[in-house]
Amino acid sequence: EHVAPAATFVLGELGTIPADAETVIRSNTKSERPGLRAVSYWALARVNPDDMVLRREAVVELIARLKDENPQVRQVAARALAALPPSPELVIPIWEEAMKDADSTTVYHALDALATLGEPAVPRLVSLLETHDQLRVEVTYVLGQMGPAAAPATDALAKLVADEDLHLATEAALALGHVS
Repeated sequence: EHVAPAATFVLGELGTIPADAETVIRSNTKSERPGLRAVSYWALARVNPDDMVLRREAVVELIARLKDENPQVRQVAARALAALPPSPELVIPIWEEAMKDADSTTVYHALDALATLGEPAVPRLVSLLETHDQLRVEVTYVLGQMGPAAAPATDALAKLVADEDLHLATEAALALGHVS
């Protein structure tokens, strides 16, 4: 029971799944255990990057797990999304729905995963800066971590340097340093 998620993760990391193991992993995508289901989808999508149907199913499952009642499952899902950078046109619409009502830890991991999309995620991140006051520090940090890919966010970040919230202003200044 405890070995299956770890073994599935290892096979996904190795980038190859033997045929007999793939059959088991495919059946685990229907498991009652959300963590096993999430890691199974991730591993299959990782070793089959050209299977867009599977990739979409994996992204939908992983994003759904961002709202799981178990914080470990939420963390696994967020990290899996970060390790499986899917195409922006597939992820961003699903992502916006998943971010609603998420707890702060999940939001942080989700933002980190969203940043792996690179420049195509920047307009959505800038939108979060403008519409979600409670996420501004985290989004600013993520934009900084994206480095030059976040260049389209320069104007939005520059406005935050003068913010009354010193933590936000500092994070914005640091982000600008990483972006340029």
